[in-house]
Amino acid sequence: MCREFEIRRVTNPKEGPDDGVECTTNAVRTIFQKGIFGKQMQQSKTKVNIKASCSLGVVSISDQESGHMITVSITEMAAILNAALKAAE
Repeated sequence: MCREFEIRRVTNPKEGPDDGVECTTNAVRTIFQKGIFGKQMQQSKTKVNIKASCSLGVVSISDQESGHMITVSITEMAAILNAALKAAE
């Protein structure tokens, strides 16, 4: 999934605060279901919009096809990404 993408500043106040940034990229949506043969999963490609804002203290990932959004603490997201980068050294 590593490819070049453009990170943009949010310019419309309806879409986020002045310090907000966003990008659109490809992702994989995974749906877990408990079936008669145990845990099953279904995967499909999707487009997501990722937004982040320090003033709000959050990162959000919106699945454009399903309409679902997950929002997490920006400091917790930064910490886990930093830990992954250090673990890869």
